[in-house]
Amino acid sequence: MNSANNKINKGGNQSQVKRWEQERDYYARSLEQCNKRNGTHKWVQSISGKREKKTSYAREPLRPVKTDNPQLQQVIKTCNFWIQQYNQNPNDDTQAMKNTACRNADNMALRASEGKQEEQFKPIRSLKECVKPNNVIDRDVKLCMQGSKEPTWIVTTQ
Repeated sequence: MNSANNKINKGGNQSQVKRWEQERDYYARSLEQCNKRNGTHKWVQSISGKREKKTSYAREPLRPVKTDNPQLQQVIKTCNFWIQQYNQNPNDDTQAMKNTACRNADNMALRASEGKQEEQFKPIRSLKECVKPNNVIDRDVKLCMQGSKEPTWIVTTQ
């Protein structure tokens, strides 16, 4: 008789099982809240009186291309491509690609709006006029090409 009771209790006694169920429910609620914050939750819809879990994804609108910067235009087009892919086939892979492409577009647009976009390189002198001995090219050479620095490293032979 004792061996039969031991086999039954190997899963835990009634209070342990109840505590495990409470923990399971707590973590399920926590996961649902986390997914809601991330926009990846699943909606429960009622169909003919039965409760059925059905994944419902919100269709994301395309981003407008309102810039003259050709690089930013291309990044936004890439973001829009992945938005379309995600809207047609919502799964984890297309969502990850969409998120990455759109994050890159947002970051690039933010840098452009803050004026942190790299200045356009406009050479005044040629590379041949400014290159350092042994064909070394560095920041000084760039400044020389832009006319901001004189090429003092050039030795003239007489």
